[in-house]
Amino acid sequence: MSTDEQEWATLEAVLGIAGVQVTGWQYQGTHTIRVRVKSKNEMGVCPDCSKVCTQEHDVGHEQLVPDLPMSGKRCWLIYRPRRYACKRCERTFVERVGWKSPDKTCYELKERFREIFNTQFAYDEAKAKLDDWMTQAIATGFSAMKTFVNTLCNWKESVLNYFLNRLNNGFAEGVNTKIKLILRRAFGFRKFESLRLHILVAFEPKSQPAISELSR
Repeated sequence: MSTDEQEWATLEAVLGIAGVQVTGWQYQGTHTIRVRVKSKNEMGVCPDCSKVCTQEHDVGHEQLVPDLPMSGKRCWLIYRPRRYACKRCERTFVERVGWKSPDKTCYELKERFREIFNTQFAYDEAKAKLDDWMTQAIATGFSAMKTFVNTLCNWKESVLNYFLNRLNNGFAEGVNTKIKLILRRAFGFRKFESLRLHILVAFEPKSQPAISELSR
């Protein structure tokens, strides 16, 4: 295996995208890296008749697909979609690849964000993980991610306090949501006492079996 092929194999492992083969890469400036990829799948499914086609018609123009940052640099995938010919329909169609979507990048960031809070990190370690995540989110260039990171920065200390004793206000939020649902279903109440009774009934603890029944 040549040096280039070794580098490409390493990049494939870093990308972690199933069905993608790296065929080259290059730096663009000091903050961006571009990785040239192609699909490993040598066939396509016709969207009209669902026939599996292996006859390649041509290759489309280069497309730039955003991916998660690498080593603090923005990462773009250079991809040329293949067009297959369907003999049954006598038409051509572009191959479909599930990874070629901004939704994939956002989904992976969401999963990494959730993993931070599902892992038993100490406060300082969680802070470092969260800072790294925010850097990756900003590097995607998505405006929605930037807005979310700005909000996260404003409440960062409060969010990180979760890792001190792993407590949150989830129960209180659930109670508020249930009370709002009671109000919405009733279209309002004339008297507070009526609302109070409905709330008490909704949150009434389930009856427990008698001690005599447990001893049987």
